[in-house]
Amino acid sequence: EDQCSKQLIKNQKMGVSSPDFRAPPPSPVASSRRASFTANEDILSKFLDKCGRVPNLVLPDKVFPKHRFMLNPPTFDLLRLGSLATLLDAIATIGCFQLINHGIPEATVRAAMAAADKTISNDETEEFVLYKDIDDQSERPACYSDFRELMGEAERIGKAMREKLGGRRQEEEGIRVCYVKKHNSKKESKGWEEEEAIRMLIRGYDERHSLCLSFCHAEFHVYSKRGWFSFSPRPDAVVVTVGDQGWSGRFKGVVGRPLLYRSDRGSLPHHFISLSFLYTTTTTTTTTTTT
Repeated sequence: EDQCSKQLIKNQKMGVSSPDFRAPPPSPVASSRRASFTANEDILSKFLDKCGRVPNLVLPDKVFPKHRFMLNPPTFDLLRLGSLATLLDAIATIGCFQLINHGIPEATVRAAMAAADKTISNDETEEFVLYKDIDDQSERPACYSDFRELMGEAERIGKAMREKLGGRRQEEEGIRVCYVKKHNSKKESKGWEEEEAIRMLIRGYDERHSLCLSFCHAEFHVYSKRGWFSFSPRPDAVVVTVGDQGWSGRFKGVVGRPLLYRSDRGSLPHHFISLSFLYTTTTTTTTTTTT
């Protein structure tokens, strides 16, 4: 027994543990771990709760641009155009303006519209294209002679505006085509949806042009990357929109069309005509032959 005690003391001095000695277990920290687990569980629960909710997204109204109505569209007097800066500002803003005191007799406009009205059936809403250069007289519509006079007047205005805006004179230019549209106020303004209206505006005209001169007595709509605008033209005005031809990149073209969209049908006649003349330019080229 004395020998065992001596050996135990010797082992303790040498740092050798007794085989029968067991260190106490570490103190439990269950309380702190439990608190941490509870906190993580709350965070996870909140995260899952948020994931299950439908997000409140702020989306644009529609893929189409918002329609804006203009009460006072830019209006200019052809006899007193004044500062070119004001005209250029209107083109830069919406690409469109009204022109008054243009010198076209009202009787000439009415005669062309009346002739077009007789060409189209009263029960139809139709658009047809009338070309200026029709050599075969048998292919000319009945309203052709009335349109020739108005085409000449529109060409005069187009040339004056081209010169005012700095168009090059060495180009062949003039009115080549007219779009004739017969509107039915009882059908068209009631049936147009926003998608249909903007689709028609995006489509534009088949022919490239420098200017478009329109005579209409209802809404006129202008569409471009700058937006979608509309206004009610003055009865005595010619509506001028800028195309993408012949400007050498100075102006960005827009699409302008007479169109009934959310119109006050009570103030419009049952049937009426709108006319749009396209003023085109063609650059002349000179070929030199060396012998």
